[in-house]
Amino acid sequence: MAFPTAGTWTLDTDKTKVSFVVKNFIFKSVPGTFDVASGSATVGGSADDSSVAVSISAASFSTGNEKRDEHVRAADFFDSEQFPTIDFASTRIVSDGSSATVTGDLTVLGSATPVTFELTSINIDGDNATFSASATINRKAIGVTKMPGLMIGHDVPVTITGTATRS
Repeated sequence: MAFPTAGTWTLDTDKTKVSFVVKNFIFKSVPGTFDVASGSATVGGSADDSSVAVSISAASFSTGNEKRDEHVRAADFFDSEQFPTIDFASTRIVSDGSSATVTGDLTVLGSATPVTFELTSINIDGDNATFSASATINRKAIGVTKMPGLMIGHDVPVTITGTATRS
């Protein structure tokens, strides 16, 4: 897996999304998305010298059901008025040439929790790159605890896909 050339890479927020699937009532999967508000990667000479930062708009939570979406954006879940962003800042990037992981602090509701994303694809074309990274996040570990596990699953598969341009 090739890394982009050194420099600062800025996420194209129009082409970058965070998607997830939540198990609901044990048997139903509910897909959804968040919009990325901003993000960048600083690529150094090695993975150890690189970093990633992404800010997600908490108010952009969407599952296609406005009543549910408004409830999840409210104080019971993401409290998007008081905490307008969900932020990720890498603390360690590891690459062995064929795969890579990005570990960092995911800050939700003002509290940081360590999360590791697996970089599942990256394609580089000059100063443009497309990428995909995935993680499974335990919603209770990040402070989203309102509903019991039978109503909403605890483990949530999350994928970020997008485009970045070297500045």
